Amino acid sequence: MLYPMHMPRNFLQYLTGAVIFYAFFGEIGWQNVVLGGIAFTIFYQFTYAFNDFIDYKTDIKDKNIMKKKLALNYPLHAGMVKVDELIPFSLILLILGIIVFVMIVFLFIKRLIS
Repeated sequence: MLYPMHMPRNFLQYLTGAVIFYAFFGEIGWQNVVLGGIAFTIFYQFTYAFNDFIDYKTDIKDKNIMKKKLALNYPLHAGMVKVDELIPFSLILLILGIIVFVMIVFLFIKRLIS
């Protein structure tokens, strides 16, 4: 993963929605919650990478932003990955996230039908 420091926070954001869903409806498919949390976390990795790609030229001009992103070990800013490597890899994460989301939809439909 490109941004492992954000993964726990993203998963907790997703779980907050799952808890609210459970509070309103009284039941929830935990398999779907786990798959959804994984998909959400993977998908968000793409979002961070895309944001870094868009903001990179502006970020390198601002010492405060660079200091923060270097401290958080952002791969593009830390030089661990180049721009031409970041986009293809992040697109793979986007596709993986969408595939897992589609799997969840099919599981949900299957549950509705049965």
